[in-house]
Amino acid sequence: MGPTNTNKSFSGWNVDDVSVIGQYQGQVIIGDFEPDCDIDFFDFNILANAWLSVVGDGNWCLPCDISEPNDNLINILDLRVFTGNWLEGK
Repeated sequence: MGPTNTNKSFSGWNVDDVSVIGQYQGQVIIGDFEPDCDIDFFDFNILANAWLSVVGDGNWCLPCDISEPNDNLINILDLRVFTGNWLEGK
């Protein structure tokens, strides 16, 4: 093993050579567009930026089309699903 820091004064590995990377493997929350396991104003901002967009628009956001069935339009139907999940505390 060779030196691992820029001063080359320590050989082997150091604590700063280790990284921990997590990956969420739980249930998908409908309306959590920036997946942090919480529906909040950050998600609302994403939905608002895609508001009234359709496939092909510059602000179209496929994950925001959460109404059932999907209608390729971000509108009140998607907002109802979003707010329902937000108010339920998902």
